[in-house]
Amino acid sequence: MPRVQHVVLFRFRPGLSAAEEAELVAMVRGWPADIGGFRTLRFGRDTSGRAAGWEWLLLQEFDDEATLRAYQDHPAHQRFVGWIKDHGRELIAFDYPLDAESSIVETGP
Repeated sequence: MPRVQHVVLFRFRPGLSAAEEAELVAMVRGWPADIGGFRTLRFGRDTSGRAAGWEWLLLQEFDDEATLRAYQDHPAHQRFVGWIKDHGRELIAFDYPLDAESSIVETGP
């Protein structure tokens, strides 16, 4: 089974306060200890101004679909989903296999 990339773009209407942004980041930073199973976990705010209003990007890589599903079902992730819904978000989520067709250039093991 190929590894899986999970990408999510977020924007909040209205925007988040500084305290809400700190809470958002803290939740994601807690996932490695709370959930585990990540091969890669990145989360950041757009700095380019070219993202058509999309403010945050979550980038994750998992060993397989089963690990992605376990993350999605985990109570810590479900709390995050609830928080996101409560804060007027819009999102786009995209999952795809990291295989010979999707991996154009790859470094490292």
